[in-house]
Amino acid sequence: MKKISCLQAYKTMLHCFRIIYLQARDEYLGDMLMGATLYSANQNESPQTMDPAAWHDWMKGIKIVLNNDSATYDSVELTEEQGYATARQYFIIYCDIGYFDSIGTLRDLLKADSNSSSLARWLNNRWKASLQAVLQENAPENTGHFLTENTKLLYRESFSVMKIFLDDWCQHNTNKLLIQLVQNCRLKKNNNYESPVPDILEPKIWYKWTDAAEQAMKELSSIALTIEVAYKAMPIFLQKYFDQNIDSGVLHLVQMFSIDDHEQFIQKRLGALWLNAVSKVNTEQESTFYNVVTINTCISYENAHKLIIRWFEKYSLMADFLLIFPDLGINELRNKSLKILPQQQRSYLLLNDEITALEAYCIMVQFLTLMKRMQPQFDIEKNCRPQNLLVLLEWLLLIETTIL
Repeated sequence: MKKISCLQAYKTMLHCFRIIYLQARDEYLGDMLMGATLYSANQNESPQTMDPAAWHDWMKGIKIVLNNDSATYDSVELTEEQGYATARQYFIIYCDIGYFDSIGTLRDLLKADSNSSSLARWLNNRWKASLQAVLQENAPENTGHFLTENTKLLYRESFSVMKIFLDDWCQHNTNKLLIQLVQNCRLKKNNNYESPVPDILEPKIWYKWTDAAEQAMKELSSIALTIEVAYKAMPIFLQKYFDQNIDSGVLHLVQMFSIDDHEQFIQKRLGALWLNAVSKVNTEQESTFYNVVTINTCISYENAHKLIIRWFEKYSLMADFLLIFPDLGINELRNKSLKILPQQQRSYLLLNDEITALEAYCIMVQFLTLMKRMQPQFDIEKNCRPQNLLVLLEWLLLIETTIL
């Protein structure tokens, strides 16, 4: 049986749970993985992690699994099963120090027999797939890669940052012109993400943005389009796009960029919102690369209807559902959704017939409430997220098996 090194097993753990983070967007798992990130993995040197304790705990887990206190990163190898057991032990060690519920949930899922539930099998299979990616060197190297204002962007990436930045801005600053701009940035088809030029509802926006980006590069004497240069292009773009039709709300945003101009990038009031948009684009690119279902995956109302029906079947609730909603069709679901979802902040980038995986879950919970069959395990937080990570993973797995 082929064995793997301690480092390969560790990379498998990072790869596996990075994908789970991309799917669930659990902030506590994200924090855990940030500390565990490798920043040095040179040959013949002990690997280094952002939080030195992470690698130390990993090796402690290996010693426990192998029952060998003298084990070092370069003196022992692991079977696939021992690698998985080490990941389980790593989560146990992490939780012994103190943890949030979602991390404890993953710990318990790792401890479960792979045949005990569909989620336990799913996690075990996800681990195996991650191991193969690491062994075939198909897992992207995160070592030493951190986003800064000097990180280079493709024009398509910078365009995505721009529209997400404006979408986030419009969630808290209602302006009809900016909202219409964001909506006109929407892709006609979601599978168009990889093309160099986005197929959007109003193509003019793309060309106005690239013109603004090139002007910003010239003004800053920059040979590359970086995160900061793209940030500098924003007020130029807004002025180019709206021209004489600019209103006070848009002008206020343009002026905010000007006020921030003399601050260091990291200190800019709009800089944090811009970097958050960059991070979102980076995360969406990873999700697309791995081709996984996430809480932000867009589905049609037709598929949302299928999903809710399957969920009620799974929990033996169809009889109650049909008793109260005997003729619920797709149009009726859409109409009911419009009454439920405006209570939440919805992205203006969603097409008219689109709904996110998380929004579909929120609607399902509303039906449970109307049926008077709501259970504590299905409770949601203010942002629509299920409080129970296992339930969220079950929902995403159902989408994966029902729709995709």
